[in-house]
Amino acid sequence: PEDVFVSKPLSILLLLLHLGCLACFAIKWLSAAKSQTGRYINIYPHLSPEYVTQTMFVSNFIGICFSRTLHYQFYCWYFHTLPFLMWMTDAPLMMRIVLVGMVEYAFNVFPATAFSSYVLQSAHFVVLAWLWMA
Repeated sequence: PEDVFVSKPLSILLLLLHLGCLACFAIKWLSAAKSQTGRYINIYPHLSPEYVTQTMFVSNFIGICFSRTLHYQFYCWYFHTLPFLMWMTDAPLMMRIVLVGMVEYAFNVFPATAFSSYVLQSAHFVVLAWLWMA
């Protein structure tokens, strides 16, 4: 319902979930940085380009997962990262393809429906779960 969608408690919940998820992934990222450089926090040039790209793409994707609304314009600035994100995971090839297809389907439904929104959010959170396990 609209009153829940525009409510302040939902905004606060999404913000807290976003920050919590970033914090959980930050622990993983710092651990990976330490394994690459021997230190938790290190300044360029010792981190690999792959590490930097993964960190930026995943942190951006976390923001997408916990946003209240996703407009069609958003898809054009994050769909390029989906193949990279999916290939970071150990998900079976067919699941990777299906998840990218689910996101594509959801953004090609106009106007958005409850079902297309459910498909989009489901795909996002499954991808996020696979990224966590990667």
